Amino acid sequence: MTRWISDYWPETLAGLLVLLTALTRRGRRTFSGAAAWWVGHVAARISAGIAGVGAVVAVVLPAFLEGTTSVTRVHLILSLACVQIVATGLPLVQQNGAVAVAASATTHRTRDFTRTLLPLVGLVQQITEETRAPQKEHKRGQAQVVALVAAATLLGGKDNVRASFFAVEGSAPTRLLAPAPNSSVGRSDMASTRFDETTPLGRTIFELLDHEEVGRCSDIVTSPPAGWFASSPLPKWRSFISAPVVWRGQLLGMLTVDSLVVDDFTDPEDPPLATTLAGLLAIALQA
Repeated sequence: MTRWISDYWPETLAGLLVLLTALTRRGRRTFSGAAAWWVGHVAARISAGIAGVGAVVAVVLPAFLEGTTSVTRVHLILSLACVQIVATGLPLVQQNGAVAVAASATTHRTRDFTRTLLPLVGLVQQITEETRAPQKEHKRGQAQVVALVAAATLLGGKDNVRASFFAVEGSAPTRLLAPAPNSSVGRSDMASTRFDETTPLGRTIFELLDHEEVGRCSDIVTSPPAGWFASSPLPKWRSFISAPVVWRGQLLGMLTVDSLVVDDFTDPEDPPLATTLAGLLAIALQA
């Protein structure tokens, strides 16, 4: 075995590279998540290193070949060929893998939009056209649930999130934000926090809502909203995004999606999407 490796190491290297390529392709198909990480973070480094080795060998090889036998020359040429093939092939694998991951993410996002937003828009249209009070109220209840489902589906990491609607009670400057009945969708735990405008945290929340701004918190532990620890115990969720639910200048409440994961709402599309969902919810509640 030792003699085989010493005499035929270029062929052995070529066979191992072929086997590695085959295993990588199969692993990428079977374990797409792990392969996507490998392609994105490891392949670039490996291919860059191999390309550098190939460049050095290409410069040194002509001088070295002058004092070698024909068999050694064949071995070295095979080795150089293997190096160049892998250095060229890995970036192509990286590029193809990145394209596949991006296409898959786009497909899932489009499917989620179709599955959640279209029914909500349809219900809002039915509410605006409905003239019978009982049927209108029934459809409003349906639309609220669908809006929360859409928020929990389109914002954050899905399995870790909970979407809730907090309704405004009272009038300024002593308003209260409290979870509306049956107003949480996603994780099994129901929202229970109440935001009192007379507290520092409540004033922070109402100031954002009154200015119709989207609020985001990347980590409730390291960067909580102003006044949080002064008035509330530490929750088990870590990040959140919230948007005001406003109808013709009147603040109806707040749509909030929270997550057990830190930095779960960093997508640039999250704030405008939360605003859109809050607007549809406002129409459903008041139209």
